[in-house]
This record gives sequence, structure tokens and C-alpha cells, in this order.
Amino acid sequence: MFFYFLVASLLAFNSVSAHGGACGCSAGIQAGGLAGPIITLPAYTLPKGVLSVSTGASYLNSGRFSQSQISGLISKKQHADDLNSNLTSSLNMAYGITDDLSISASMPFSNGFAFHEVHDGELEQLGNSIGFGGLALLSQYRFLNSEKHKFQSAILAGVKLPTGNSSVKADNGETFETVNQPSSASTDPMFGLAMSKTFSNNVNLDANFLYKLSTEGKASTDVGDLASYNVAVSYPVHHTHKDPFQHSHDHKEHKCNIFEKFLPEHILGQHIAWDLIFEVNTLAQGVPEIDNRRVPNHGGVTVFLSPGLRMTLNDRVVYNISAGFPVVEVYEGEQAGYDFRLFMGLATSFGN
Repeated sequence: MFFYFLVASLLAFNSVSAHGGACGCSAGIQAGGLAGPIITLPAYTLPKGVLSVSTGASYLNSGRFSQSQISGLISKKQHADDLNSNLTSSLNMAYGITDDLSISASMPFSNGFAFHEVHDGELEQLGNSIGFGGLALLSQYRFLNSEKHKFQSAILAGVKLPTGNSSVKADNGETFETVNQPSSASTDPMFGLAMSKTFSNNVNLDANFLYKLSTEGKASTDVGDLASYNVAVSYPVHHTHKDPFQHSHDHKEHKCNIFEKFLPEHILGQHIAWDLIFEVNTLAQGVPEIDNRRVPNHGGVTVFLSPGLRMTLNDRVVYNISAGFPVVEVYEGEQAGYDFRLFMGLATSFGN
């Protein structure tokens, strides 16, 4: 089975970048019959010679400043940004160079809607910031694969390139600040670690850490480092079929659990496998700097609780959906925070 993690691993950072310039992540493939995460990066790599293609969209709904907050910022003549929402879509490709080494590329397209800016004692409505983000390249090397302990671990390394739109203009005719552009036009290295452990009944525990080191980009701006910490538990449903096309099943000794009663195993003669997923996703955004001066009211930590569901059709096509709800929000200065996050994706692959 080649397809459980394609959308999850390739699009993970598209759903966590608050200011556009999203990063792509490596492709991961789960062994047959196992469950896997959506946002969290697993340690599994693509088999040698397999090419994966995926697309997806992440919607991040932001909170808005209250009138009292705006009045306070204006009276103090502080600078702050207020964004209604961000929709980031992406096209992603990944290839298995060996069974333990995969490379991937991700091109995001960011839509930042209804920017407001408090600046010099005034509130300005700037409109939408829309365009391509930076092309991200990432490699994933699995250095540990213990069949005895059902444990795997992989190193992640890559770079976000200075491509995309970094000169989008606001409704007032001025150029958006770099922190609010689809791309920061900076070259940002990425590195991290992923781990995966399989327990009885093919229940999976996955965890990863991924860090993007921000460098100076457009207008002498460093948008701030970005760190992602993720943990996921996944449970498989209807993964016990022998052949995805013959649909030869042995039900004599199989006891249905409560999830199998509510999730169909076949639709119009096609086999459907499901994954029930629960994740904790933590995003830490550094404070931006312009000419080495810190930008106030930016940066902080958000923790999302993210239930999700995956449907796999005949082991050939994968559909993912995940909803994220912020439970911890610790920000620098005055910020409106987030209301919720929604991710949807589609993936398939070619090769072995």
C-alpha cells in the first residue's frame, strides 16, 4: 500500500505557516495495513522508484481584534496586523530514490484575506495578499528501521527557495510588508527528525520536529524562524483485505469493532480503508525583524488539537481531512490569534 501518508507529509507545513511562504515536507509511505497521521510527518519513506503527486488546501481562520483592542493600539501608536483568514493550496511531488531516501518539492499558493493594519495611530484596510509562496525542497532519510520493535526514524533536511510573489500591493497602493507577503524572498534551510512506532492492531504513534531557519529576505526583513512539533495517534479500519482488486476477505475469525459498523468497507464494489486520527500540532513562530529591529505584536506559540479522517480507495487514491482547534495560544504583544484550521487533500502515486 503506497498512499497513506502522501497528502500528510507533503502538505504539512502549508497548514502551519501563518504568513504565507509555506514550506513543503517530504513524502512518507506507510507499510500495508497500517494507519498514519495527516499533519504529523511520519518516518516512512517512499519505496524506490515510486513517484507521488498530491494537492491540497489548508484554511486558517484568524480571530479579529475587538474594537477595544484596536482603540488601545491606536492610542499607544503601536503597530499590529489583523488578518481575517488564509487559504493555502499547493501542488506537491515526491520520489523514492532508495527505499530509505525520498525527496520532495512543494509549490504553495497563498491567499491572505482582508488584512487590517494599525499603524501610526490609524487603522487601515489593506485588502488581500495573494500569490505564490517559496518553492520548498525536502529530503527524508530513514536511518533506522527495526522490524523487531516496529520502530522507524528519519532525518529531514531541505530548503525553502526565494521564489514566489514578494511585491504584492495593498489596496492603498503601497506594498505589503514582507511578513504579510506570500513569499519572503529568502533562502531558508530546514531540518528535523521523524519517528514512528507501531503497536498491536496496527495502531500507530508518530512524532516529528521540523525547524525552518529564516534568513533575511525582501526589504531587509527576517520573518522569524518557524518550528513545528507534532504527535499523532492513528487507528486503522478495514485494512485487513488481501487484494485491493479481488476483494478476497476472510470474515470468519474477524470481530467487527464499533468503527467498522459505521464506516463502510465497500462502496459500489470498491474497497475503502479508513484511518481515524488524532493529533497535537504545535507551531512556534519567531519574532520578525526589519533591519535587525524586532517587529512588535508578532510571533508566539499555538497548539492545535486536530482530529482527522483518511479514506483510501483501492489502495490507489487517498483523501484526507483534518480540523484543528487551538487550545493554547501564547503570543508576543497584542495579537488576535486563530479560531480554527481546516485541511483537505488528495493524493496518488505511480511506480512499483
